[in-house]
Amino acid sequence: MINKRFSRTIIAAIFCSGGTASFAAQLEEVVVTAQKRAQSMQDVPFSVVAVSGETLRNTGVTDLMNLQTISPSLMTPSTGSAGEGASFRLRGFGSPPFQLGIEPAVATFVDDVYRSRSGIAVNDLVDIDRIEVLKGPQGTLFGKNTTAGVVHVITNRPNLEEVEGFIELEYETEYEQTRARGMFNAPVGDRSALRVSAMWGDGDGWLENPGPPDDSNDLNRYNINAQWLFVASDSLDIRLTGYYGNIDEICCSAVVVSELGDLVTHDSTEPENNSDDYLYSAEINWDINDAVKLTSITSYQDYELDTLVDGDFIEADFLDIATSIEIEGWTQELRFSGSTESLEWTVGGFYSDDDIDRERQFIWGSMIGLTPLPVVPGVGVVDITSQDNTSWSIFGQATYSITERLAVTAGLRYNDEEKDGSGKFLQPQPGPPGVVNPFFDANVDEDEPTGMFSVQYDWTDDIMTYATYQHGYKAGGINLSREAAGPIGEPGEPTFTDETVDNYEIGAKMELWDQRLRLNVALFHTEYDDLQNQILVGQFFIVRNGEGAEIDGVEVEGALAITDNLSLNFGAAYLDTSFDDGTDFGMGDVGGQDLPWAPETSASLGWDYVRGLGGSELELFFAGNFLYKDDYIANSSGDPSFSQDSYETLAATLGVRNDRWSGSVWCRNCTDEDVAEVQFGNPLFGTPLAYRNRPLEYGVTVRFSF
Repeated sequence: MINKRFSRTIIAAIFCSGGTASFAAQLEEVVVTAQKRAQSMQDVPFSVVAVSGETLRNTGVTDLMNLQTISPSLMTPSTGSAGEGASFRLRGFGSPPFQLGIEPAVATFVDDVYRSRSGIAVNDLVDIDRIEVLKGPQGTLFGKNTTAGVVHVITNRPNLEEVEGFIELEYETEYEQTRARGMFNAPVGDRSALRVSAMWGDGDGWLENPGPPDDSNDLNRYNINAQWLFVASDSLDIRLTGYYGNIDEICCSAVVVSELGDLVTHDSTEPENNSDDYLYSAEINWDINDAVKLTSITSYQDYELDTLVDGDFIEADFLDIATSIEIEGWTQELRFSGSTESLEWTVGGFYSDDDIDRERQFIWGSMIGLTPLPVVPGVGVVDITSQDNTSWSIFGQATYSITERLAVTAGLRYNDEEKDGSGKFLQPQPGPPGVVNPFFDANVDEDEPTGMFSVQYDWTDDIMTYATYQHGYKAGGINLSREAAGPIGEPGEPTFTDETVDNYEIGAKMELWDQRLRLNVALFHTEYDDLQNQILVGQFFIVRNGEGAEIDGVEVEGALAITDNLSLNFGAAYLDTSFDDGTDFGMGDVGGQDLPWAPETSASLGWDYVRGLGGSELELFFAGNFLYKDDYIANSSGDPSFSQDSYETLAATLGVRNDRWSGSVWCRNCTDEDVAEVQFGNPLFGTPLAYRNRPLEYGVTVRFSF
């Protein structure tokens, strides 16, 4: 194991290494589309972080689950699986994994296309321009289910000017995992271009199992993304996108918390995680005149997931759970934007329709007769649930410059949401086989306005302060779970209501020392009402509403160009979170307790060092990221017994490159920290279990660009 002093040694070496270089460096401007228009990140009146694709690659961020290294207040607790098992949390809040009926509090967008479940969009990052993390409710321009924020992935657009591409091969030595990534771009005539990117990965699992299977959490996935851009005229362009992703892995296994560092699991059944993800979208941009622009984004999505998990989490054969999920739907956004000398505005509408179908089988094993449970070996309860969601909204936002330095922004959105769900179970035990019992038929029909108001003042060209109010909304829903029905013949809890949030934020954005230092500070107070939370009832997860929660926090983030050779990015966050008094999810009043996955303090430090090698075209580069998280509760119920101690992780890359070639060695989780990302009690035996982070990994990468 690498000593924790290694991280401090690395950071000290970085600072020392740039001591003889020039001090003429300046930071490049960061352009974002956080307000649905291109503008400097320093002009946005709320907290937003943007990281380029190159920075992500250099710091070992290969998929969205590693994204927490770019912003201290971002958490990515995961079971290792896509679909139900992945989620984002910002500023101490987000939606828990496991429960398909609850929608995310941190919404995920890919090229302005909304992905209805965070885990669906969690895949390997190949040809990325940048990722933007928008903090606080984004209900005006991005809509529902953004009560904590937005993660927006922006890919590189097709290039009409030249043929270009790259091939990248990565090999991880410890678990013999191989990844290949590539991109090819070619103009097609004078007005169009095709851009195709792809990824393939294969390798052994990093968890050992005493019995079959020998290992778990392996790598076996691929995806391809194709874009066609047609520029019809100087005022009209069309971009068509097609994406397919496949995962077929022995994944994902939990470990006993007391054995967290042993990389050992106890499964009697080989876990399966198989998914197919299809996404098609069409984007039209039309400059109607010099002042008005029309944007239309249409998407169709189809996601299918099949999983098999060892439901008893021990070597003995008691219980397996097989699940099949399909999420199919389409979205349409239409918006107009324009500007005058003192006014910038956006108005539009959004519509979505998606269907969710799930079938889940509880398969009792040969050892079930040793328990007092009234079941026999074979297929037990079979849950069959479905949900149809339709929503529409209209929105508008405008920024008015009162003077050259003073501006106000106001926005409003009206949301309408309807969900129809039903469920039944087959072959209940005890009871005659083959009996079909409907157990719920539920409807949710809601409407809610969201909006924002901000005032910003430019003290100088490089210093801006702002005060912002944001109101957000997360739709209510239907518990797609057997427990929602209650005992046979008795009412259950099929639905839960909407969640709302009010966020108050003041901040300052500065570029100092001749634009060598970027420093952004935000102070915020957030109030959640009718808080949605997930708890385990029996063997099933269910969502209930509680009174609410409050979050107070401070964030400091920025970048520093120390020399032409060395730049840093840094961040720190402090959170004070608590459930409101009277908040009871059915397990007693949790008022005053900390929210889950909300460490009090977090910090990160990233670096990028480049130096020429003599008079050659080669240059040495050294990049990485250090992350610190304070202790926190790692269970959705907020039970403090499921806690994760503070930890530090380090990722680093060292290599050489020229305009075409690069070769590097790297490590991820270099300090080999053992982190219980999601904890829960064994539903049959009560043993504390956890889905842990990936262990220390190291390897080599070779890249050829043309």
